[in-house]
Amino acid sequence: MKDMNYERLVDILEKYFLKDDLQSFLEEAGLKKSGNKRELAERLVKESNYEPAYLLSYLTKDILFEICRELDK
Repeated sequence: MKDMNYERLVDILEKYFLKDDLQSFLEEAGLKKSGNKRELAERLVKESNYEPAYLLSYLTKDILFEICRELDK
């Protein structure tokens, strides 16, 4: 994943997911669950085998539209 896309995905995970959600993904992936939201999001993107589309599929359509609007700016 390109650095810019990596950072954007981490930003999205940190902003739109609860810490408990990130920890659940990490637990499911067999990864360490401790740290702040930023650390959890970074670990999830960097160390898990989850595709970005899978993670983003847990967001509502409204949130996805909001993200798209932000990316267009």
